[in-house]
Amino acid sequence: MLVSTGYAKVNMKLRMLYVLFAAMTAITAGLAGCKPAPPPAATPAAPASNAAPAADVKPAPSVTEITLGTAIGMDKKVTAPATTFAKSDQVYAAVELTGSGSASVAAKWSRNNDGKFSAVSEAREEVTANGSAVSTFNAGTGESLTPGSYQVEVFLNGKSAGTRSFTVK
Repeated sequence: MLVSTGYAKVNMKLRMLYVLFAAMTAITAGLAGCKPAPPPAATPAAPASNAAPAADVKPAPSVTEITLGTAIGMDKKVTAPATTFAKSDQVYAAVELTGSGSASVAAKWSRNNDGKFSAVSEAREEVTANGSAVSTFNAGTGESLTPGSYQVEVFLNGKSAGTRSFTVK
């Protein structure tokens, strides 16, 4: 009897192990067939604004400097500034712009006749600035301008952007 009881206990333990193994296999197989829960619904985005982000907004061109002189460099800037010109000098006005976009730049050269200015010449140039640009205007030589007081008025898109006075001797 001892032999059969021991055998029955071992046999019973093996059966329990088989049942336990079968249950674990069934549970694992059942879990493998489950789908994960869907992700939570996305929060609706804020309505789009028509305004561009501040970093993308580029200022329109504006005049930052008007310089008179007798010579200009390859960059169109005045290399020999002056406000008094001899008859043999070229008279240049360099208009420096900053900003981005297209603009119309004009220079109106006038002679001072006892406080009243009379137009001598006028020139206009269309520019496209991408950060900075320079427009250069030439009133000619002092020979084409009689001795006296003059001024150049610079216009940006039709609005006065500044005036510079000069003398021809």
